[in-house]
Amino acid sequence: MNFNSISSIYAVWIDDGSSYVYQAVPESITGNETSKSIRFQLREIDGQDSDLQVVIQQRNDDSYVFKTDYYDEPEHQYELKQFVASDELLFYFGGKEGPAYFHLRSSD
Repeated sequence: MNFNSISSIYAVWIDDGSSYVYQAVPESITGNETSKSIRFQLREIDGQDSDLQVVIQQRNDDSYVFKTDYYDEPEHQYELKQFVASDELLFYFGGKEGPAYFHLRSSD
């Protein structure tokens, strides 16, 4: 899927038994086909948490990683598991920081 065709992104973080639902700020979604990445700003839907930046990148072996300023090491890359369909991508992170899900949908 072409990252430039992504028009909506939702994310869920689970931390210490609580879940936090985020939606991408539409004008913040920026795909870069050269680096096979997408950068976006997430805003918590109920508005209590600070906005955060996320970058998801596809590696040469078709695996995916992400980094975010949500964690203490904003430049550290975390492995993602992915499910790919024709018009959407679903990513899952199951690290010690707590599970996170990213749902990216295309406008095509």
